[in-house]
Amino acid sequence: MLRTRALEAGGPERLYDVEVAGQPATRRRVAVAWTADESRRLRVWLVWSTVLTLGLVAVLYALARWG
Repeated sequence: MLRTRALEAGGPERLYDVEVAGQPATRRRVAVAWTADESRRLRVWLVWSTVLTLGLVAVLYALARWG
């Protein structure tokens, strides 16, 4: 199992520490390029997934309440 920890979120790259769980000697720092377009797509995806999740919760609540 891999564990990751975000270090920095600003700028054109995001930095992460990645290691095999329980083995600190395997820790490596990984830089991932991040563009404004990717940030926009992530925001859109988060909004739609939230709307769909809340809609599903409302439907399931209605079914449990009146079904």
